[in-house]
Amino acid sequence: MTPDEIAKTLQTIAEGFRTWPRAPLLHWPDEEDLEYEDVFFPSEDGTPLEGWFIPRRGSDKIIIANHPRWFNRAGLPSHLEPWKSLAGPTGNDFEVNFVPGLQDPARCRIQRAGLRHAQFRSQRRGQRRRLHRRPL
Repeated sequence: MTPDEIAKTLQTIAEGFRTWPRAPLLHWPDEEDLEYEDVFFPSEDGTPLEGWFIPRRGSDKIIIANHPRWFNRAGLPSHLEPWKSLAGPTGNDFEVNFVPGLQDPARCRIQRAGLRHAQFRSQRRGQRRRLHRRPL
């Protein structure tokens, strides 16, 4: 590839991260009777990244889980438009719900963090607190 072709390919990939529509959060941990807190922490450029902290009484372990591209921390509503049209041609036209999987068999605390494109400043249900960087 020429340098111009490489630059165009990289720009196309970057646009794919930026232009995918944000999916709404359709599920929350309290649907599975899990206590949780909405949390946020700053990215390197200052953009607040949001997630859920799901405590586990008596645990000194933590799981930090992220989601795939195009998803949010609750899953992906690819059974709804516009995600159905975007993902349907690949056979992904069904809802993905991560929340039932948050029942932790290892009895760890869980931190579900969202990618930059999947932040939902307008969808609040739990308490919100800032996470500080500290050793685990």
